[in-house]
Amino acid sequence: PTKNENLANKKSYSQFSNLNFDISEFQKTLVENEVIIKYIVGEQNVYAFIIDQKNIELKKLSPTEELQELSKKYYQQIIQFDKGFTASSKELHRQLIMPLKLKNPEKVTFIMDDFLHLFPMETILEPQEFEQISSIGYAYSLKLLEIQSNIPNIHNRKNLAVFAPTYSSNISGSKRQFGQLNFSKMEADAIIQSTNGKLFEGKNATKDNFIKISSEYNVLHLAMHAVMDTNNYEQSYLAFQEDQPLYFSELYNMKIQSRLAILSACNTGNGLLENGEGNMSLSRAFTYAGVPATIHSLWEVPDKQTAQLMELFYELLKDGHDPAKALTLAKKVFIEKYPQNIHPFFWAGFVFNGYA
Repeated sequence: PTKNENLANKKSYSQFSNLNFDISEFQKTLVENEVIIKYIVGEQNVYAFIIDQKNIELKKLSPTEELQELSKKYYQQIIQFDKGFTASSKELHRQLIMPLKLKNPEKVTFIMDDFLHLFPMETILEPQEFEQISSIGYAYSLKLLEIQSNIPNIHNRKNLAVFAPTYSSNISGSKRQFGQLNFSKMEADAIIQSTNGKLFEGKNATKDNFIKISSEYNVLHLAMHAVMDTNNYEQSYLAFQEDQPLYFSELYNMKIQSRLAILSACNTGNGLLENGEGNMSLSRAFTYAGVPATIHSLWEVPDKQTAQLMELFYELLKDGHDPAKALTLAKKVFIEKYPQNIHPFFWAGFVFNGYA
């Protein structure tokens, strides 16, 4: 069977994919100054739908081949810490943002397609645009976003569980050697101090403990390594203590009732690009397990800057902001507080996906 056929056999995936979707009903759920931007990569050209409470517009953008080449170049410039990224950023803004003629939205959700998944759109916004938008999020599809918005919120749950394994290079039977996340302890301590959370650290950061408590907490924060298997995405996994793998395929069969999973790990957003299915990733696997929102990384963000960004995020979350807005504001504060790290490589890698 093909990869899509394997995926279709997953019960959790099927219950999402077989539901009908009514765009007019979905529009009624949008608030004032909220915009959904859905990009579509065609064979010849890239298009964008702009959706708000009352209107749906379709814009024809640039030729696909040109945008694909530019997008891949820009992604490489970000992850290689190339200071010449600004020219590519401005050109992507000209091709992907300017034609939309947005009218000062306060909340924007981007639905990306194909190679456009590679980079976060906030990195190509003009400074004044980024400042104007208070909440930036992402979604895999309109239908899935609607379903996520309707997942019931179970009250009286514990607030937060943080998993922070330690890694050893001489684990018996280990699949690979993981480097220590030297700032994950700082990250975990800062999170626990600013929230009423429970820390599962070192020998307690096991796969079994995660499975046991995964539906007891509103927020699951995983400060750990992740491995993406590009040949068989179901074998991608999160590495718990002693390199215990929680596989993509296992997540599909779990029922997790948390509201938000924060995947503070390497490459948790990247996966295979399947036709019509978007980014097949660990983040998406959490979505199908029943978690309506995730925060994941698009590249290997340095662990020191990850800890700093997450500390800001939780402070804003504690102040009452929803997760998408808290992450957007945290990025803005990070740039102001750490101007030496203004390159997108340091602050833009984490994105909010879904509804919370």
